Amino acid sequence: MTLEFYQLVIVAVVVRFVPIIKIPFRMLSTYFHELGHGLMAIVTLGSIDKIILNVNGSGLCHFRYRNEFFHFLIALAGYIATSLFGYYIYKIATLNSNIITNQNLYILLGAIGISILLWVRDTKTFLLVLSIAILFAIPVLDQFIDTITVAPYTVLYMQFIGVSVMLDGFISPFHLIDGKDDGDGGDLEKMTRIPEGFWIALWVGVAGYFLYLAYQL
Repeated sequence: MTLEFYQLVIVAVVVRFVPIIKIPFRMLSTYFHELGHGLMAIVTLGSIDKIILNVNGSGLCHFRYRNEFFHFLIALAGYIATSLFGYYIYKIATLNSNIITNQNLYILLGAIGISILLWVRDTKTFLLVLSIAILFAIPVLDQFIDTITVAPYTVLYMQFIGVSVMLDGFISPFHLIDGKDDGDGGDLEKMTRIPEGFWIALWVGVAGYFLYLAYQL
């Protein structure tokens, strides 16, 4: 199992450089990142106005918040949500139960559908989120093959998606080291006066921890 985990990590790294194929997987991480901001806004009694995704892998969540402390939590949540969702996907794949796996896949597909209806406002974002939905629709087809256990290829497919998302949660914070202060790290530095590097290290550490938990599974 250890070897398989490392193989999944290697494949996930390689896919990041494959034209076209990398787009939906990169969009998946961006989607979870922006959804993390939005869900935290909702939890803290704020709201989501819209979610925007771009083909280059960037995204934006327009949200409303009640006060600056809640704004702090919302800004903090994006990268953490990416790693958390990745681990969640990886873990449900390891349960090897078709019922549990499909239930969670339906939850994910339902959440994506709701986000399209409520927060997607442009055609580009709609198509990108739709490509994400297709990623999760593919393994659902496994239920027509075996209603008791999840086929090995489906397990590996879901584990690959989980690893890919967690890996992106580990790598993406490093992109903030660009001398600018217009990202989540810069926002948190402005709010707390704690250097952006601290937040980058925190997000990388969280992602590394979830990767370690996945490895232990």
